[in-house]
Amino acid sequence: EKGLYFIELDSGTQIYTQKIIIYYAFYIHIISRPILLLLLIFVLFSNKSIAAAVEFDLFETEIHFKPMAQADTLKLNGAYLKSYWTCTKHIVSSPFHWSGKQWLTAGLILGGTAALYPADQSIKDFTQGNQNKYTDYLFHGAEVFGNPAYTFPFLALNFVYGAIFKDQTAKNVSLLGLQSLLISSGFVYILKYGTQRRRPKTGDPYDTWWGSPFSLNNNSFPSGHSSSAWSIATTIALEFKGHPFIPAIAYTLASLTALSRVYENYHWSSDIFLGSAIGFFTAQAVHRFHHGGINKNLTIAPFYYQEAKGLALTYSF
Repeated sequence: EKGLYFIELDSGTQIYTQKIIIYYAFYIHIISRPILLLLLIFVLFSNKSIAAAVEFDLFETEIHFKPMAQADTLKLNGAYLKSYWTCTKHIVSSPFHWSGKQWLTAGLILGGTAALYPADQSIKDFTQGNQNKYTDYLFHGAEVFGNPAYTFPFLALNFVYGAIFKDQTAKNVSLLGLQSLLISSGFVYILKYGTQRRRPKTGDPYDTWWGSPFSLNNNSFPSGHSSSAWSIATTIALEFKGHPFIPAIAYTLASLTALSRVYENYHWSSDIFLGSAIGFFTAQAVHRFHHGGINKNLTIAPFYYQEAKGLALTYSF
């Protein structure tokens, strides 16, 4: 079908062999032909990520900071609590130190949001008119991954597990996941209440933003559930980056959570795109701030195939 392509690659090449890559593709082509799955997951076999891709290091600056703590020493203490301020300040100030590649990445994210915006109404109409009991089960269940009523207890219980069984990775997931979630939520809610976009459930058109008295209910842009899900999923993926399946499962759950917000008519497609990006990049920045280094597993590249074109988010392991 147009707009949805699976690429069959030569398994004998040096670039695409034997390992899984997940493509999280956003098609500009969707503007003229709505597609239910805005965030497409392509599972391919590969040995390396695309050589020409631009690495996802949006919040990495040219100034190299000494990591606050190493993987085996991160603790719930005063230094950790203080890092909320210093890490947030680092993220906010990082654009002043971005390279051209990082500005390109930011431009691609904003461009992807802008490309989806004109299609918001048609995507909403398509998703609301193409539902069944199976998709209901799938997306109703996926919503919980970004719901604070579930994410905060999960992080708390996971930390208790790590403390009891002396599992530092589990504690890292909880401490860094919580920090990523809270910092990204701060960015999201500033945008939510600053833009006052109406939710699709209200019946208002997609382009209804500020224009009425301030209301806490006008908070569609961007998606908080998507941001929360992607901040936690990215933290899990980074802490278990050597595991063959956990990162893929985490990113798949985050993708389904974001999609569920459009499916359940709580958000527009551009809302979940930007919300997911905020959660992902914030978690990357928090991880680097505490542990140092740049994640090389995730890349972004332009995507072109016949009539489809857009961006592809690539994860390789």
